[in-house]
Amino acid sequence: GVRLHELAPNNGMSGRYNGSPSTQWAPLSGYYGPRALADAIATTAQDMGGPAWVRVLMQLTGYSMASKTILSWSSTMKNFWGNVLIVIANGNLLSKNAFGIHKQAREAAWANFYNGGSDASRTYVKRLIELGVFGDAMTENLIRDLTNGLGSDRKSITLFDKIAEKTLISKVTGGAGKFYKKAGNFYSIPDEFWKAVAFETELRRVQKYMPNDTLQQQEEEAARIVKVTMPTYSQAPEIVQLIRKMPIIADFITFTTEMFRTSINTVKMTAGQIAEGRKTGNKALEKDGYQRLLGITLASAGLHGITLLARSLAGFDDKDEEDLRSHVPVWDENATLMILPTDRSDGKIDYMNISFFNPYDVWSKPLRAFFRGLNDPDSGVLETAKETLEELFDPITGERIFLGALVDIARGVTVSGKEIYDKTDSDVDKITQSVYHLYKHALEPEPLTAIDRVWKASQGYVAPGSGRSYDKWNEIFSATLGLKFSSIDTSSTLQFSAKQFKANRSDSIYTFSKPFKSNGTQSDEAIRESYVKANAKLKRSQLELYKKMTSAVRLGTMTQREALRQMQADGVTDEVVRDILRNRFRRYEPSTRDLNEAKRKGDKLGQDRIAIYRSV
Repeated sequence: GVRLHELAPNNGMSGRYNGSPSTQWAPLSGYYGPRALADAIATTAQDMGGPAWVRVLMQLTGYSMASKTILSWSSTMKNFWGNVLIVIANGNLLSKNAFGIHKQAREAAWANFYNGGSDASRTYVKRLIELGVFGDAMTENLIRDLTNGLGSDRKSITLFDKIAEKTLISKVTGGAGKFYKKAGNFYSIPDEFWKAVAFETELRRVQKYMPNDTLQQQEEEAARIVKVTMPTYSQAPEIVQLIRKMPIIADFITFTTEMFRTSINTVKMTAGQIAEGRKTGNKALEKDGYQRLLGITLASAGLHGITLLARSLAGFDDKDEEDLRSHVPVWDENATLMILPTDRSDGKIDYMNISFFNPYDVWSKPLRAFFRGLNDPDSGVLETAKETLEELFDPITGERIFLGALVDIARGVTVSGKEIYDKTDSDVDKITQSVYHLYKHALEPEPLTAIDRVWKASQGYVAPGSGRSYDKWNEIFSATLGLKFSSIDTSSTLQFSAKQFKANRSDSIYTFSKPFKSNGTQSDEAIRESYVKANAKLKRSQLELYKKMTSAVRLGTMTQREALRQMQADGVTDEVVRDILRNRFRRYEPSTRDLNEAKRKGDKLGQDRIAIYRSV
């Protein structure tokens, strides 16, 4: 006989999957089923194709993401706080039945994790899954896709299982696959908990402005609102679903685009509910819109007000905060910072990066970059526009964790300017430092990173690349609470800028000297252009050093005398130090030896190179 699913249905609601025999879905090829299921299987099978190196890179990227997210308690807590702000923005944090709602949501989230609980909890979880409220968490699903189903696709974890086959880890976890799957489920608990809270709160609100609808219709409407206002993996636009697995696209592009989508939806829903409520006379609907508007206000202006209050209590003003931003790592420059009470006499300032857990900072960081550029007299229109666009698109175009580490190794320096290895190092040293950077940046599980930071704090370690100072309690609170506490040492950041200035000066001189002293033919324009570029780079570097010095003095973490001595100790010449003190820039002038060499080589080619560069 013929099985029913082998016959082509004639109801128009079914589809047929015609898959390649090389995919894991090959046994289903030629069969019919629900059209949505057939389309989903076809998409999944296509996504898992491609060259072998792409699949390997995807799996390594998935592991590196897992090591920094689902294997990290601090990331789980960060996920919790981010969801709190989303729930607040939609007016769902508190209600008349808040205690009961939170209790029900908590039981459901744990029942879903343990796959157990009471009959009522299991029935409730099943209903939430049917409605699409549960089972669609962001990071867990993305990592699963990147690793071709890590935890269910045995090919991708065979190596891990072989390593742990006869160890205690294997006995406790049941193997690497089960361990990663369970870790992903645990990481999703905050997502599921807050979605359940949002669903129950929205359901009660829906029942007030849709009183004549059936319970099923009310539940479906509440679930729809949750999915359009909270990050949901399957709701990402098709273009994002297509490119999110490309090795060159940022790791968390789905989350970023989901924040764009859901925040726009929240504003549109707010305006729509208020307008529709007024138009139809539905007071409950209008009230619901105003409740959502209040939530948006609390999640944005309220958080901003808290940072201003903290800044004031710490004895800082807006100019002090801008001075602080000139010393923080590049990824914190346009973030929302909460300055903490600090004794500046030791040269250190403590702060908390609110953007670390605030999902809505995908909007505020570009705006902050724009306004900071407008207020900076040394920043031109093009530079301001460039930095604004970089902040806007960085969550989308930024380097992947794993691929970013490989790019760092290729150029020998990190994004923050920290050297991975010196160009003069031996090949063995370069390989050693590169492997170490790859492990620390991309593969080290976050709990080990947190332990390492606490140890560095106990040793008084200061990061040479950023000037970040490690404080023991800051690191402990960051690891346990999922909030990013940091300390900055202005003496160290000034030292780093001085070293960068020296390196940039050497590069600038080389940029000009290469054509200026060349044995071969060089156009007049090439010599002029190299001189202009060299001086432009020198001027930017000296301005950066000047800003670091003056801001450290204004912040009260260093005296001017201490700052000048610091720069001299780091190899900045007395002449340059005097120029920096006066905020004066003098163009680079070649030495007499270089002038004689350029003249001799230019005369052989009938070219007066000294006159050419002096004509600039």
